[in-house]
Parts: sequence; C-alpha cells; structure tokens
Amino acid sequence: MHKNGIIGMAVVFTTVLALTGCSAADNADDDDTLTIWTVEDVAERVAAQQSIIDAYSKESGVKVKLVALAEDDLATVLASSAAAGDLPDAVGAVSLPGINQMSSDGILDTEAAAAVVDSLGADTFSPRALELAQMDGEQLAVPSDGWAQLLYYRTDLFEAAGLDVPDTYEKIREAADALNGDG
Repeated sequence: MHKNGIIGMAVVFTTVLALTGCSAADNADDDDTLTIWTVEDVAERVAAQQSIIDAYSKESGVKVKLVALAEDDLATVLASSAAAGDLPDAVGAVSLPGINQMSSDGILDTEAAAAVVDSLGADTFSPRALELAQMDGEQLAVPSDGWAQLLYYRTDLFEAAGLDVPDTYEKIREAADALNGDG
C-alpha cells in the first residue's frame, strides 16, 4: 500500500473588505443605512451573508443593505457609482487585484481600513494577509478570509520515478511532465 503525500502550498489567496471613500454626505441612499456590496453572489452565499447582517443589525440597531454583484461587473459598477458620487460604504470579498484597482482609482478609505485593523488588533490577522492588503506600508483594505492551495500526490509514484517532493512550481511542472503518459 502506498502513502499519499500532501504539500500545503505557500500560495494563500486572500480576499478583503474594501472601505470606499464614500462619506455619508456622498451617499444618495443615506438614511442611516450602511450599504455593503459583495461579489459573493451565489444565492446560498448571499443568504448566509444576509443572515450575518440581520444578526448584526438586530444586535447593533444599525441598518445594513446588502447588494450582491457579479465579480466581473464590479469594476464597471464601481466606476459608474464613483462618477455618480454614490459609492457603497464597503465592498466585501474583493480580490487583491480588485483592491489594487480601487486604490489606483482613488476610491478606498485607507484611513478607515487602518482604523479597523488597529481596533481589532493587527495580531488577530495573518501577517501575510495584512501585508497583501497593503501598499507601501499603507493599509488599503481589511483582510476578511483566505485559503491555501493543497497538492496531493502519490509518494510511491514519485519515488519510483526518482522525483523530488513537489514543493515548488518548477518541481510540480517537472513531475507533471515526467509522469504524463498514456492514462
């Protein structure tokens, strides 16, 4: 019986909560309601987020409006909302490239992001997640979640082929090339 190997890749995908530069005076829908956009637009995920928001609203008394958007629509909707002066208060589940684009567009409230990180304590976050959500030492957004990629491989096949443990992308590619065959 062979042993299966598992390598936790150093690749960590992080999504963040972006706090936009929208002040209460800028928000046309402002009726003491926070507007949160999310790119987690699958029905079950929207329902889960809404449940969390409902519990928060019940406990805090703060009204929150959740708006789900398809991730590929985010840049367009942000651009038109920024031009109209009607940005949301926050955007959740944004990818790091999305945050960098929002930073380039000048629509992030980096002071608010830094304040959230400070109030929660930087030690409550993964240091790498905080680093990924920063640029030149400035906190662009608040890390919200992430996941690591795992690679399972058959150690018996690697040993038989004289292959090293696939702990780098180069070694993964070499193994794929060496082990690729007729089925």
